Amino acid sequence: MRFEYVSIETQVVEFLPELRPAAERYWADEGPPGEDSGPYALFGSVVTPFVEVLLAMPKGGGRDRLLARAYELVDGMLGQERDIDVHDLAYVEVLEWMGPWWYSRSLPFLGPRAIAELDRWEDDWRARSAQPAKADQEREIIDIYGVRDVVLAELTDEGITVGQIPGISAPRQWQRLPGIETARAVPDAVAFVSCYGTSQPYVLSPIADVVCEEVALERLARDLADAESGEPNRGSKAQAGFYRIAEGERVWGMADGSGRKHSRWTGRLWIVEQFAAKGLEESIRNVLAGHSMAVKP
Repeated sequence: MRFEYVSIETQVVEFLPELRPAAERYWADEGPPGEDSGPYALFGSVVTPFVEVLLAMPKGGGRDRLLARAYELVDGMLGQERDIDVHDLAYVEVLEWMGPWWYSRSLPFLGPRAIAELDRWEDDWRARSAQPAKADQEREIIDIYGVRDVVLAELTDEGITVGQIPGISAPRQWQRLPGIETARAVPDAVAFVSCYGTSQPYVLSPIADVVCEEVALERLARDLADAESGEPNRGSKAQAGFYRIAEGERVWGMADGSGRKHSRWTGRLWIVEQFAAKGLEESIRNVLAGHSMAVKP
């Protein structure tokens, strides 16, 4: 394939069709090719995380096949000498300054052009990649557009589960449910009580364990925000939402007390530690059970 910078976004998806679902979510959010922020934004949001997720996984037939194809794309782009922008895009987003772990994990898949470019620009990359690097399934890879879903879909037949896919993407905005009644009909639905959108979770509960109505969850969000020290009017930034979150999925900001900032959903009620420390856990449970409308310390 002859790659051209003006059409590189669509060409990438033609070369790696498995990335189409993630790319289409990106285009829906950022605008179609030519109207979005440009190829570097697409690569940084879709292609580079795709490579990183795969690099962080243990060796396997499907994983290795996907990585080989991704680096075949990189080598093909590096060979477009007539369009230096295509060359630079591949080098900057997948090879430049990636560090020992990345180079070591990439080594079996690097094509001749990638090796030549690294030799040209990264003087010590061979020395830095000499030590074997282990898989890192708890690697904190931010995935906004569902690259991890793409990987899971490709590897499900090999027995790979969501709990084995590195990175963080939950809660996914495209899996937000319109209200509590809809959520109650969805097996893996979760009530998500939080502040600042979904960036600061307070409470996650399986929807099957939520007896109260939506208005009580919204009040719970405001009460918890008010109970937290911080900026004025914090309660106005709190909300309750409903999402599909599969068991084993890592959730942004859901600390588990072990030092992990983004732990995996276990399918059981989770309450952020600070409210348990303030003696609010029983009160929160009462709200969820429909016994109370307010949080009381």
